[in-house]
Amino acid sequence: MGTPQPRDDRREEQPRPSGGGWLWIVALAAIAALLGWLASEYGDNFDWGSDGPSLGYVLLLVVLVVSSLALRRTRIAGALKSLAAWAAIGLVLVIGYSYRAELKAVWYRVAGELDTSRPTPADPRPDQRADRRQEDDDRGDGRALAIRQSSDGHFYVSARINGSDMRLLVDTGATHTVLTSRQAERAGLFPSSSEYALPVRTANGVIMAAPVRLSSFDIGEAHLENVPALVGGNTSVLGISTLQRFKSYEVRDGVLTLRW
Repeated sequence: MGTPQPRDDRREEQPRPSGGGWLWIVALAAIAALLGWLASEYGDNFDWGSDGPSLGYVLLLVVLVVSSLALRRTRIAGALKSLAAWAAIGLVLVIGYSYRAELKAVWYRVAGELDTSRPTPADPRPDQRADRRQEDDDRGDGRALAIRQSSDGHFYVSARINGSDMRLLVDTGATHTVLTSRQAERAGLFPSSSEYALPVRTANGVIMAAPVRLSSFDIGEAHLENVPALVGGNTSVLGISTLQRFKSYEVRDGVLTLRW
């Protein structure tokens, strides 16, 4: 027979208190402090109709967080870490919302660098911002787009012509805006062979082009209508005839700025 095993009379170790009660006490104290601060700061101006729901949402969030921690029997140290993490997340969200305009400008700059043909909203230069803002208020405009120079030294722009997205070379030396026959077809333009009767001088020589009208021409937020253009050649070009439809355009520090 085997040797009998000694009986273990030790009682199972009881789980330590979770600290949920203390957690509720801390939560209630925080809620009471919040209510006291709101009463002292905004007591006279507090409107239950408009401000009450927001306060209710905050209190409900606190109750949900505390309840989840208590149900999971989280220790006080872990609960405080979780609360600190939630507070940090909330702080980041508040800071991000407060600086949303600056963050939006940073995103536009990054997007413009990644895709130089993508037009992005532009602000006036710092030395002209105050004067231009006053001028824009008087004229009721002030909208501007920035197009950054490509690595090959040229400017390209993404445009939507008659509802179709296209990429054009910006050429301030070209008199007309020109589309290739393939891009013209994408824009719903099908000139007949007899319409290719206009001689146009290009860098590769003289070509025969067909005059057309573009019902819509969008560059970013800028919208033009009834834009004259030509169909022909091997390169689609944004020329002076379209650039002059804007209030102004300028090239500075590798950035083409269009204002309208």
